[in-house]
Amino acid sequence: MKRAISRLWIPLVLVVVLAVSGLIVMRLHRIFGSQNLNAAGVSIKIVQFHPKILVYDVFGSAGSTAQIDYFDADANTHEVNIELPWSLTISTTLRHGQHAEEAYWLSASSAPPSRLVCCSTR
Repeated sequence: MKRAISRLWIPLVLVVVLAVSGLIVMRLHRIFGSQNLNAAGVSIKIVQFHPKILVYDVFGSAGSTAQIDYFDADANTHEVNIELPWSLTISTTLRHGQHAEEAYWLSASSAPPSRLVCCSTR
């Protein structure tokens, strides 16, 4: 008998510890981890939002070309060499920080130098 107890005491303790741990976790899930998202009786409010539409425009002398650099909706940079006028419309629901309009950037230069007008509207 003593030999059987000396061989089985570790597995028995392990089974008891696992059973008690499982009961504690189940009890804590009932208290804190309710699967009901409205457990507090408060309805979930769906916030309406409107997509941000940003339009980049570059104007210049007729037939002139410009190198244009800009950020897209995901803040990736793009560079295009294109004939003017040029326009690009970006629509996004992402918000890039507290002041979303500061996350967008547009730059244009032309060769030979000519008058360029760069605009971004939202």
